[in-house]
Amino acid sequence: MKTYKMQEIFGIVCGDGTKALTFLKDCVLPSLQEKNSTVFDFEGVRVLSSSFSNALFGNLIINEGKSALTQIRFVNTSSLVQSEIKSGITLGLSKHSMKWHSEAITA
Repeated sequence: MKTYKMQEIFGIVCGDGTKALTFLKDCVLPSLQEKNSTVFDFEGVRVLSSSFSNALFGNLIINEGKSALTQIRFVNTSSLVQSEIKSGITLGLSKHSMKWHSEAITA
């Protein structure tokens, strides 16, 4: 199991979508490819922006599909953080579905 302490990595404000996307590509996706379960620990994080959540969690779902949700967990989340995580995942699910339909039509 791989645990990412988000406050230690990004500070009390997780707000930079560009940094989130780099983190996804460099750390999270390789860990999931190795079949590691992944925990995102938000202890100490006060703000999670929509751009950060969309970049990290939305793109995770776009790339890996809904099955990625079985490999990840979120701990120490405030109601604000929970809301933004859900929003990012929902965006990813809708875009993954559109991506899948597009690929099926062009195949």
